[in-house]
Amino acid sequence: MPVKHKGKRYNSKIFALDGKILLIAPQTVQWSDQTNRDSKYFSLWEKQSTVEEYRIPEFLKEAHGTGSVPFGDTSISLFEGRVISEL
Repeated sequence: MPVKHKGKRYNSKIFALDGKILLIAPQTVQWSDQTNRDSKYFSLWEKQSTVEEYRIPEFLKEAHGTGSVPFGDTSISLFEGRVISEL
């Protein structure tokens, strides 16, 4: 899903549970093949192991219950494991 953060567009994965966004994980690896044109439209997240605060749009604040979510290269800890977006 395209997400704009600090003036750049990122091709991102959105992790959600019960209608709440848990994490926005931007793409960290550029796949190099002729059919992929992501680099033309999207930036890569180059801040390894870094998480920033992402302010969600006004129309989502009420439904989400908060004004921000984590954005970056991290994982989500669960009861029986951990979810990681890319290695």
